[in-house]
Amino acid sequence: MNVTIPSEVTRHRRQRPVPCKRQAPGVVLFIALIFLLILTLLGVLMFSSGSNEQRMAGNFQQKTRALLAADSAIGVAQQAIAQSTITQSASCSGLVTTPRICPYNSLPNPVLDTSWVGSTAVAVRLGSATFGGTIGAGSSPNAYASYPEYNIEQIPGIPAFPGYNLGSGQQYGGGSPQIKLYRITGWGLGGNANAVAVVQSLYLVP
Repeated sequence: MNVTIPSEVTRHRRQRPVPCKRQAPGVVLFIALIFLLILTLLGVLMFSSGSNEQRMAGNFQQKTRALLAADSAIGVAQQAIAQSTITQSASCSGLVTTPRICPYNSLPNPVLDTSWVGSTAVAVRLGSATFGGTIGAGSSPNAYASYPEYNIEQIPGIPAFPGYNLGSGQQYGGGSPQIKLYRITGWGLGGNANAVAVVQSLYLVP
């Protein structure tokens, strides 16, 4: 028995599915590398920003410690003046450890390092008895690079204003009495020689 197959069925059997076009593997790899590069750049930027902030915080801390050291030197100088344990010097030169009062303008450039270190220094350096900090850069995290220093200058020719108490119950009423006014300059270092602070203060003695 012969069976005739319709031509539509024959054509349907002979058709083959057309394969789908796949993307080239190189495009996917390129996109992945781009994302990896972006993530790497973001990581480097975050690490750099964190390092800069840590460095800035460290510098601020050392600057603050230098300021405290200079302020402590001014406190020691004021205490020496108040206790009358300090004398006037005709001329001041060199770096000493004994308190002294220098003539006015004996420290013309207090912001220069040469005014505090070396042969041109004109200052009094604190010691372990008057400064409680640890000395020695790098010896400990809280160490100071050097002992703080100070310079005392008496400002001459300051007349007392009317009503000013001259001490011992005396009041200014006439004449030309003068008051003792001192300019104190303090110098301090933080944990290294790059952290420097110079502070000035006026101290009035009745």
